[in-house]
Amino acid sequence: MFFDALAGQILADLSYEICIVGAGAAGIALAQEFASERVRRICLLEGGGLEYEDESQALYSGEII
Repeated sequence: MFFDALAGQILADLSYEICIVGAGAAGIALAQEFASERVRRICLLEGGGLEYEDESQALYSGEII
């Protein structure tokens, strides 16, 4: 299930056993591992929307000096 906070789709009464911040490779792997251990309520938080957005991609910019 997907919720979009910018669209006002936050449901304050939801509760989870585990909350993982970041849906990169590690976050997804952790969520899958917990799901295989029968953890039923997992929240996986990720920035950005369902479509590509320049604004959210700009968060990943950095400078190597």
